Amino acid sequence: MGSAYMIAAAVTATERVQEEVLKTFDALNGFCSGVNPFGVFSDPCRQRACLAAAREAIERAETIMQETAWPEPEDYAA
Repeated sequence: MGSAYMIAAAVTATERVQEEVLKTFDALNGFCSGVNPFGVFSDPCRQRACLAAAREAIERAETIMQETAWPEPEDYAA
């Protein structure tokens, strides 16, 4: 794989990983806001759904990271 192609593919992979990380943050946004006056989740199903969505986004990001041929320092000099 040519260096220019590898770098371009890594740019795309980086953008995709960043998108998945943002999805993780979005899924966890407001996670702790559903606590009743007794300090207990008022809707535990919602928290479970938030965690599942975050986990799925992290797993997608990890897959992208593993499947990407990341450039080595010498690829940037070519």
